[in-house]
This record gives sequence, structure tokens and C-alpha cells, in this order.
Amino acid sequence: ILNFRWKRGLVLAACLLLAVGLIQIAKVTIRQSSHSDSKKTAKAVNADGFELMSFDNERELRHYIAKIDKAEFNLFSIFPKNEDMAETPANAKTDAVPEESEAAGEQAVTADEAGGGGHSETYKQVEGVDEADIIKTDGRYIYYVNGYDEIDIYRTNDGKAKGVATISRFNEDGDIREIYLYDDMLVAVGSAYEGNGERSVVTSYDIADPEKPKKIGEFRQDGSIIATRLIRGIVYLVTEKYAGRKDCIPYATSDGSFRKIDIQNIFAFPEASETNYVIASSVDITSGEKMASISKAILGASQDIYCNTKNLYIASLDYTTESGATKLIRAGLNNGDLKFTAAGKVRGHIIGQFAMDESNGYFRIATTANKNGHDVNNLYVLNSKLEEIGSVKGFARNESIKAVRFIGDRAYVITYEQIDPLFVLDLSDPQDPAIDGEVEISGFSTLLVPSEDNKLVGIGYATKDNGYGGHMEAGVKLTLFDVSDPSKPAVVDEKEFPGVISEAQYDHHALLQNNEKGYLAIPYEFDIMQDEIVVEDAEERTATDTPSQEPDRRGGGVLIFRAGDQIDIVEDHVIEGDAGIRRCIYIDDYIYSVSDADEIIGFEMK
Repeated sequence: ILNFRWKRGLVLAACLLLAVGLIQIAKVTIRQSSHSDSKKTAKAVNADGFELMSFDNERELRHYIAKIDKAEFNLFSIFPKNEDMAETPANAKTDAVPEESEAAGEQAVTADEAGGGGHSETYKQVEGVDEADIIKTDGRYIYYVNGYDEIDIYRTNDGKAKGVATISRFNEDGDIREIYLYDDMLVAVGSAYEGNGERSVVTSYDIADPEKPKKIGEFRQDGSIIATRLIRGIVYLVTEKYAGRKDCIPYATSDGSFRKIDIQNIFAFPEASETNYVIASSVDITSGEKMASISKAILGASQDIYCNTKNLYIASLDYTTESGATKLIRAGLNNGDLKFTAAGKVRGHIIGQFAMDESNGYFRIATTANKNGHDVNNLYVLNSKLEEIGSVKGFARNESIKAVRFIGDRAYVITYEQIDPLFVLDLSDPQDPAIDGEVEISGFSTLLVPSEDNKLVGIGYATKDNGYGGHMEAGVKLTLFDVSDPSKPAVVDEKEFPGVISEAQYDHHALLQNNEKGYLAIPYEFDIMQDEIVVEDAEERTATDTPSQEPDRRGGGVLIFRAGDQIDIVEDHVIEGDAGIRRCIYIDDYIYSVSDADEIIGFEMK
């Protein structure tokens, strides 16, 4: 026993000595920018004192990455972690007031903003910030990324669509994933596998004559695509790439040549624990063949982004805490002049881009965390330094967030385990956010869409008993919420569509919104045992077991509805054929659907 204690004492002493040594190394390494040392390795990048590690040369960077590799097994994990992550208590107050944000009021695309005019636009989160999708239209032509990673161009005329041109994928091993339209340009975003890794590619085409597209320029950068946005002719591209010790500097296009990113544009957090790069680039698609760009990289992972016209927020999941945490990096855009300006961390993980928002200089984020084996949910308000100044923590225990929508000074949060509560949160006082009210229904929504007269449309999943004491997904569900009284939100109407699934349940780009004519539409596919799709009122529906046999038929269609005082089904248009429908768009009085068999079929709205 004495021998064991003696050995354990030596091990603990060695760990403590190592800990002290690492702290001393950190103190030496993380020097303030005001120091006069000519070999500084950290610099302040804004007036608030936010600091990142920077490097004088590739050797310094390689050495730093090697240190992260060696420290991958964290000796400090033998000590208990502070699960509060030094968070400010929810009732704490601060006098900090952030600067006014140009993005104020941009956080929600309202019913008067999305999809106006004579043709549809891609449904997006923030007005003025376009999002890529597999289909776009300019009101005469349809541009679609087919199942062969090519772009098909169709000329339309009163519900008919004729293929007139095809743009091939980037190379034999590459793919085109999504596209943008901007003025007389088509922009393709995708990947190409070259040399020793994956490159993300942005390619512009002149479509002044859509039937004869001409390539203009191409931009490439290392890594796999996390997300892109398009703002006033500038594409913002965020990718992720593993940082090897030998090939430690990522590549990006500069002045038309594919080369290493300048060492001055590569950064790391002083406490970096991951050898992945987040690479962010601004690409001016209007600048011609060489496509002027700015590329910067920072050591860290990435999960999703939120972007308005002023700032780009990059969120990544941090696995170093037991409950999970989300790291945040903010980059100021300034018309393409990227600059990292703040960083922060909150407990829990996000469900997607709609879980994040900025308004009047405050950043708001909703997360689900695990505490003592149970899911809990949190909403944080952060100031301009990404420091917590207000929060609502621990609501909806044993449930997880399925949908979030920020609209002005309100947040609407859907959580789910076996029931579906909608929470309304008041954010008018950023330092003291609070839950105003809640309402419960069966199933759950995954997308919340603002509608007229203080209504919200929930698009999501119907559920039913799985026979084992739990619930399972059982089709599409539409829910209409009245949130005119935030303290008493109410369910106005709900409709269920058994045996049906829609990409709109997990990808908001699949939603069509026509504000001129006041309808919404979603594409769908079905695998059913009956002869036709049955639309049911949820309150009148009786659960039945699904037969264990092959479906009688498979197909798809477009569900068109209005959300006023109730949900009115305008038309349930089943498309002939044995294929599901992926997207639907409108041009004037016609809706065009595209199937997973790459067929474009138009029909007139009655």
C-alpha cells in the first residue's frame, strides 16, 4: 500500500509540475501586443482587446500545431471541470451597452419580404443575405443542380420547361452542390478533389444569354464547405480543413493563382485544442476572371454560421466539457474586408443557423445542453465582446430544441420529447430575458415561419406511438400559432399528412413563399399503403398501425396552403410518376416542381 501511495504521489507531483510548466509556457507565449519584443506571437485585432495568436513564419505555426497534437490527451481532464464555464448568472447585471448594429431589424424575413414579385426567391433567414440552393429562377429560366452534379438550364413558358443548356461539374472527381443568381451571373458552389485533399470551389458564369453560359472566373480554397452567403456581389465561403504538421498552411486562390494563404492571415486562439482550420474567404464575383478575394484562417472547428450584412458568426461544437459547449467566432465583413473581431463560448449545442441571431448589437443564441444526464435548454444574450449579459437557463428539462425563430425582441423556441411546447421569450431587456408564455401540442415543428396578424406557421413532424412507450415520426404536420398575446400563445389550427415527408422539414430552402398571392407551398414525397393521401385534422385523427408490407406506390407532389385565421389547403397537387418532389418554385401564375428523377413539371395555380 505504501508503495502504491508513493507511486501515486510521484504521478500527481509530475502532473502538477507539468501543469505549472504549461502555464508558464502559456504566459510566455501569449504576450500582449503592447510588448516591445520583436518576436511577438499574439496581437490584439480590435480595440476591445480581443486577442488571437499570430505567427511570423511557417516554422512557428508548425511548432504550435505540433504542441496541440501532443496535448490532445488533456492532462487537466483528471480535475473536475466547472460546468458553468464561468458564465455570468442569469440575474447578474452589467452596464455594458454594445454599439448600434447596422443589422438591427434584419434578423427575420417577414411575410412582406420573402418571395415577392413575379417569381420566387430562395427562402432565407436574413433579408439582404442570399443563401445558395439547388434551384434558382430569374422569372424566365430555371437553373437546377441535377443528380449528376451538373447545372441544367430550362427555358419556361406558361408551365412548360425546355432544357436549353447544361454546365458540367468542375472536374471528374468534383461536384456542384448549390448555386446563386446575381445580375447576369450564375455562381456555382461545390467541391473538387485535387492533389492531396478536397478543395471548395466558387465558379462564376456569364448568363446574359442563359442558353449560352460562359465561364468567367473561378476561386478555390482548401477544405470542405460549411456554408456560404452572397451579399451585394460578394460570396462569403466558410470551409473546414485538417491542419497537418507538414502541410500546415491552407491554400486559397489569390490573383488567379492557387497558393498558400499569407502567414499574416493565419491565427489561433491562445488555448487552441484542435488541429482543424476554419477558413473564411470573401470572393468578389463581379471582379472578373481573377475574382478578387481575401482569405483568413483560424485554428478551430466549425458547425454552422449566422450571417447578416455586417457580421459573420461561425459556431462550432466544443467537446471538452461534459455538457457540451458552442464556440463562437465573429468576423466583421465591411464589404468583403474580413476581420476576426470577437470570440465567445456558451453551454450546449445549436440545432442550426436559426438558433443564432443578432439585433441592435446583441447576439442571441439558443442551445440544448446535457446536465447530469438530462437535456436542458438555454437562451443567451451576448454583448459586442460576445460576453454573456443575460440568459434564460434550464427550461424544458428532458426535452431538446427542434426549432428557433427570432423576430425583433421575441424568440420562439420549439422543444420536444413526447409533446411539442412552443416557448415565447421576451428579449426586450437584453440583461433580463424571460419566458413570457408557452403552449403544447403533439408532434413538433422544425421550421417556424412568420405569417400575418402575429401568427407563426410551424412546419414539422406528426408523431404517433411506436408501440414501445415512445413516439415515432409519422408524416408532415402544419401548425398555426397565434402569438399576438405573448403570455398566452395559442394553437389556432393544425393539419397532419400521414405517410408523407418533405425536405422542408429539415431544409428551409425547400419552402416556397408567394406573398403577392398569399400562399405557402412545400414539396413532398410519399410511401403509402393507401390509394391517396389523406389530409386530417389532428384532433380528429385516430392512430392506426402501419402494415408491415411494401408500399402500394411511391410518388410526390406539391402541397399549397394559406395561413390566415386557419390553415386552408389551396391544392394538394400530386405529380404523376414514381418520384418524390424536392423543390417547387413559382413564375407568375405557374408552379414548377423538380423531382428526384430530375424532371421539371409545371402546373397552373387555380
